[in-house]
Amino acid sequence: MDARDYLVKAAKICDDHEGKVNCKDCPLHRFSCGSPKGLEDIDGTIELVEHYEEKTYPFGRCSACGKEFNSELMHEYRITNCPW
Repeated sequence: MDARDYLVKAAKICDDHEGKVNCKDCPLHRFSCGSPKGLEDIDGTIELVEHYEEKTYPFGRCSACGKEFNSELMHEYRITNCPW
């Protein structure tokens, strides 16, 4: 992941949490919104940004509306497109 990709993903994470929850509940808040202050936080921040989507939305989510798919939609009903 290059710097541009990292910054784009970090900005999307912030956008996901902005207005929906308190900024302090955002996973990047403890890492200074994706720009860690301490050297010890750099690896953790990169890990969080790189794997945020797959860990937060293990079954994926709609790229248009942002709603999360779940195992019932994916496996039981075989839904591959956004039902919303």
